[in-house]
Order: sequence, then C-alpha cells, then structure tokens
Amino acid sequence: MIEEKVNISLDENNKHMDKLLDIDGSYDINCRNFKLQDKDLSVYFVNSLVDSKMSSEILKSIFFLNNKTYEKNSDMNLGELICNNIIHLQVEKCNDFDQIITNVLCGLIVIFIDGNDEGIIVDTRSYPSRGTQEPPNEVSVGGSRDGFVENIIVNTGLVRRRIRDTRLRFEMIKLTDVSKTDISICYIDGVAKDSVIKQVKETLLNSNLKNVIMGENIVYEALLEKKFFPLPAIKQTERPDTFGAELSKGKVGVLVDNSPIALILPIVLLDLATNVLEHTEPPFIAFKHRLLSFIAIIVSFSLLPLWVYVCNSPEIVPNYLEFILIDPEFKLNATIQVFIILLFYELINAATFHAPSITKASVSLSATFLLTVAGSDMKLFSPQATLFVIFTDLIFSAIPSRNLSAFYHFNIYFLILITHLFGLYGFFGFIIMLIIYLSRQRTYGLPFLYPFIPFNFRKLKEYIIQRPLPSKK
Repeated sequence: MIEEKVNISLDENNKHMDKLLDIDGSYDINCRNFKLQDKDLSVYFVNSLVDSKMSSEILKSIFFLNNKTYEKNSDMNLGELICNNIIHLQVEKCNDFDQIITNVLCGLIVIFIDGNDEGIIVDTRSYPSRGTQEPPNEVSVGGSRDGFVENIIVNTGLVRRRIRDTRLRFEMIKLTDVSKTDISICYIDGVAKDSVIKQVKETLLNSNLKNVIMGENIVYEALLEKKFFPLPAIKQTERPDTFGAELSKGKVGVLVDNSPIALILPIVLLDLATNVLEHTEPPFIAFKHRLLSFIAIIVSFSLLPLWVYVCNSPEIVPNYLEFILIDPEFKLNATIQVFIILLFYELINAATFHAPSITKASVSLSATFLLTVAGSDMKLFSPQATLFVIFTDLIFSAIPSRNLSAFYHFNIYFLILITHLFGLYGFFGFIIMLIIYLSRQRTYGLPFLYPFIPFNFRKLKEYIIQRPLPSKK
C-alpha cells in the first residue's frame, strides 16, 4: 500500500482529511479553521477524546504569535515557530496521513498549516475512565487497594509507580485491525529473558490479530504456543502490585488498551496457585495460604471421582462410613446424579451472574427450591450427591486462580466418567497420562511442571515456603 503524504496545500489536506474522517457524518469529529500571521491553519480533533481545557491552552499559546512582540523569524518557518511555542511536553511533526488519522482517532489533535508539508500532532488525550478501585476478583486484606482500569496510560503509570527502575521497559505495539488497539510489552531489561521478549514481540506482530474490541482474550489466544493446551499457559491479573512482582521475577507482561486485565508469561503450574495474600501476610500465614491452595486443587479434582467409585463399589466401604453412600430408594446412580447436579449448579451460577441485581435473590431461592423438590420429593438426587458437589465447588473456590476454573469445569466430567467406567485404574490412568503430557510441555521455553519436572528442590521450597526476610541471602 502506497503511503499518502501531507500536501503543501492546506485545501488539499483538508479535502483528504474530510474524506477519510467523514466529518459531516460524525458529530464528534471536528475541524476548526484559523488564521495566523497571514497563514491559514486547520485543527482536527475528536471532541469526545480530547481534553478541552488543555486544547484551549495550547491554541492560546499558538495565537500569542500574532502579538506584535513576535516578529517573523527568517530562520524559522511558521511550523517551527508553532512547535517551539506550544506549551506541552508531547509535540511532534508527521507527514504520513495514515499515522495522522490514527492519532486523531486516538484523541490527539493535529494542526495543518498552509505552505507546510507536515502536520503538527499534540497529545491532548483525555479518555473516559473509571477509578482505580480494587478488583473484586482479587481482594486482599492487606496491601494496596488499586487495580488496573481500561486506560493503558493509567495502567502503565500504576506499574511505573511500583518499579522505579531505569531498566523497566514499556514497548508499544499498535495493531493494524479496525480497532487500532495499543498493546504494551512490559519487562525489566536484564532480568527478563531476551528470547522470551523477542518471541512475544514476533508473535504479536505476526499473528494478524483482528477485532480486539472486546478485550484481551484474543491477545491471550494469540500468545498461546499451543491452541488446545488443557491448562492456562498465561496468567491473568487485575492487580498492579501482582503484575509488578511478577515482572521483578523475570516475567514478561502484556497490557492491552481498553482492558483492565494484564497478561503474564511464561508461567508454570505452581504460578496458578499463588495468592495475593501471600505477599501481604507474615511468612507462616503465607505458607498456610499456599498449602491450602495446593490441598484445594488436589481435593477438588479427586473428591467427586473417588466418591463415584465408592458408590459403585459399596462393598469396600466400612460400616462407619456407610452414611456417604446413596440410599437404594433413589432412582439414578451416582454418576448420573453428579452430572445433572454439576450442570444444574453451573446453570445456577450463570443465571445468577446474568440476572439483574434485584432478581439475584429470587434466582438463588428458586434454584434451592428445585434441588429440594427433586431430591426429597421426586427421589432423583440424594442428599449425599448434592452435598459432595456443593462441597467440592466450595473447595475449588478456595483456589486463588480463576484461570483454572474453565479447566476444572470441563475436565471434571471426563475424570468422573472414566472413573465410573474403569474404576481406580481409569482415575489414576487419567492422572498419569495428564502428568506425562504436561511434563513434555513448555511455555516459552520454561517446563510447565517446573520445579517438579525437572526437579529443583531449592526452587520448590521457594514456591511452597516463604522464608522470613532475615534468613534470605
């Protein structure tokens, strides 16, 4: 594609801008025409994205050139005089129309001068944005109370405020799709691996991303090395302190404009079990949180399948544990009951999530009533099945990573079905095959099961036990 350059004629530039921006068809895109020292000027801007007060001050500083104290300088043309007198930090010249159009649509103003073949771009952006309140999905008792927002500039400042290091880098990439979304690659130079940084850049530049309007999810998918990886291979967070802590460990972060969720990579399996509370509590309490997370992962994936196996083999249950078995009066076996309750429970969560706030209580009450009627009166669901499903879901809620949620709700059905068909051989066979598969996977060169495979005892201790500061070297 041939790049179109700014013309020396202001009329030609105005015609081209009016055609590309369709000013008559969009009420928020405007053009103001002025005269300065016998020269015609045109200013293009999007009034919903610029700071009106700042723009007025900039124009005021330009029109001081009309005062008699300013004489025409033979060594400077009018464009250079304007650039020299604009009271603003971010001013640049540009003669590429594509770049000028993109900047205008991003909230910058552009000034065209008759007789100059360059436009003057001034950053006056003022995006609508909410406050940096604490993200509801990553609540912490201690620590900061701020969180990422949909403005990438604000998010960059939240990270820079925490890492005041000259090696901190924010490299900007602008997508070529219809959204022209800004993506920032964040890392600490000399700490993050150069190979990972290079691979992330190349992936984003060569992925031909389209339609990133709905957020970071399409960027997440583009960064995945394997599109059908069963576990989350990239960590997501809305907390700038968590993001900064991961960068200090050598990770690479990705910020996407219009999204409050930041991406962190590469990660290992144990990174999915980390909790923000571990950084705001004493070492012993932090160790307790990590231990509970590991126990919750193991129990949530094994409790239901093993209970189904026990119900299918009641002869192995001792007398004092017979209360966990299903009463024969119930019509469905344990596996079908668990499947139906799991699906019903997911439907309840979805209905509660999408329902208006005023009806959430009635939705929960209706769901409870249905489970009670189906269980007690119709003899479809035993109290044991309902108890084990709800108890397992509560345990899973103790896992700090919401990235594991989709993996759990998808794979628990397969694990229960295989255990029902093949017993303990199927259960442990599925676990062993999953471990073998994951042991052969890498995320940007890092083994996914590290430090278990390959085994590194020192690194494993750092993941599990947070030592007090005086004992650290």
